[in-house]
Amino acid sequence: MAEYLCQVGEPAGDLRRLRIAAPNPEAARRQLERDGFHVFGVRRASGVASWFARGAGRARGSRVGARRSLFGRRPAVRSRDVLLFNQELAALLRAGLPLAESLDIMVERMENRTLREAVSGILREVRDGTPMSRAVSRHSFFPPVYAACLQAGETSGDLAGMLARFTDAFRVAVRAKAQLVAALVYPAFLLAALLGTAAFLLLAVVPEFIPFFAGFGQELPLLTTVLLAVADGVRSHMGWVLAAAGAAAVAVAAWSRRPGSGRIRDRWLIRLPAIGEVLRLYAVSQFCRALGTLLAGGMPLARAIPVAAGAVGNRHLRAVLGPTAREVTEGRAFVDALAASGEVPAFALSMVRVGEGAGDLARMVSSVSDFNDEVIENRVAMLLSLLTPVVLLLLGGFVALVLLAIYLPLFSLASVPNF
Repeated sequence: MAEYLCQVGEPAGDLRRLRIAAPNPEAARRQLERDGFHVFGVRRASGVASWFARGAGRARGSRVGARRSLFGRRPAVRSRDVLLFNQELAALLRAGLPLAESLDIMVERMENRTLREAVSGILREVRDGTPMSRAVSRHSFFPPVYAACLQAGETSGDLAGMLARFTDAFRVAVRAKAQLVAALVYPAFLLAALLGTAAFLLLAVVPEFIPFFAGFGQELPLLTTVLLAVADGVRSHMGWVLAAAGAAAVAVAAWSRRPGSGRIRDRWLIRLPAIGEVLRLYAVSQFCRALGTLLAGGMPLARAIPVAAGAVGNRHLRAVLGPTAREVTEGRAFVDALAASGEVPAFALSMVRVGEGAGDLARMVSSVSDFNDEVIENRVAMLLSLLTPVVLLLLGGFVALVLLAIYLPLFSLASVPNF
């Protein structure tokens, strides 16, 4: 039988490390669970065999890390990784474990190298006495509102409860974003097929008919003439077309780096017909969900507003909603400050007014985000039901137009005697 080092939690919440003898790790885990312990980790005690096992594990881990960091790039931290991290951390804290011990356990179980190194750094700062809310602010893959949620939990003494609230809100936000992206995949595929088909016909198919039609010796129909001229012009000046496209891309990139350009672009986006209203509702939902989470954690409204505004992806709405905190500090009603911005829908203002009057603003702004998510889902489904046939009609219409332009001269020649 081999010896195993086990990290366990006692029913009272204390963390202990035990050494037991067992035939395998699973047997060691079962034995500890029968004794009433909560098992967090089991590993073989030091020895020649365990040295080889750890060496193989390190080599295997390095190979996984190499696959995930191809060409030296560090593996990205996805929203799902952050969500799972907070779910497990909240569970450990609710079990009564100290924050430092909980983070130590999390580090041992993480597979994403980037997140593991970040949490290791956070753990060192926490052990040195730095609040976790300040330590996580150094890592950009955590949502902007996350540090504020941690600060609210540290201030109120209910860090586990605040993490649970953040996890619930973040899970809904991740699911809403995933649904929106998934809904746009099919229309994007159809649009790419339309552009690809148009390029193939104009660059590869239509130019092959130019010598054929040139030998007819008679005037071609207007549609055929225009199509052949466009195809020949694009094919003959492909270098200039690509150069113009590249210059346009460079100009757009240079403009995007200018201060304030991002806000201008985002303002244009929410002014677009149909899709602009969906983007506005999504941004308001982000703001309300973050604000409701912070208010439920005990953060004052004036402090919570700019933090919640930082969670909004649309830079124009972020810049519009943030200054409402100053108006609230000066004594203005929150709903009036939102109404003055001109960017918050009327139904959201009504719910905020009710919540502010009843003293239950946290629940009402959270309800706004839930209602917005349902509206967004319905509107996206409606837009997709209209967009898909439109793209299909455009694709079919362009192909039919090309075929008609090619066959029109043949029909004309068929009516010529002795052809």
